[in-house]
Amino acid sequence: CSEAIFSSEPLTIENARDSNWAAHPCAVKFKINTYIGTTLHVGGQDFGSLFFSSTKISGRIFSKSDVEFMKLLAEWIGHEVTRHEFEISLEKTRDFAVAATKAKSEFLANMSHEIRTPMNAVINLTRLLLEKNHDVEQKEILETVQESGDLLLKIIDDILDFSKVEFGQLDIEKTGVNQTDANSVW
Repeated sequence: CSEAIFSSEPLTIENARDSNWAAHPCAVKFKINTYIGTTLHVGGQDFGSLFFSSTKISGRIFSKSDVEFMKLLAEWIGHEVTRHEFEISLEKTRDFAVAATKAKSEFLANMSHEIRTPMNAVINLTRLLLEKNHDVEQKEILETVQESGDLLLKIIDDILDFSKVEFGQLDIEKTGVNQTDANSVW
């Protein structure tokens, strides 16, 4: 096989017993008498060899068609191996992207929850403060804090909903619409 890899053309041996190949270690060890082999290229690099061998002597000489067939077969196999490696690479990339999306969604959900808890405290404490008597300026400041807190809480809920959509965990509820309510909107 290594001899075929280093050869620029397919290597053919019709009768190893009666040739210089008789003493080759593979011919001796595996008792190979007939051989045709060529280099297998994958992704533009030598990948290995493609060969057919037999312990029997074929009794015929390999033709140009045999040699061309080996070249075409090796080229086709090389393309198939390259395609298979590309598919594996795509699967790994897809798996990585799915894992990254899942991690991002989990992060967004956790962060939304972690931010929502103190934000609720700010909003509720502001509501309590608004129940007390304050001058106009203090009341306006507290109302601004409450409105800002409510807005931030809505943004946090939207982020959480977005992460649920990406993660496939958002439940959609179907409800009816009262015709009078629908008309009042428009």
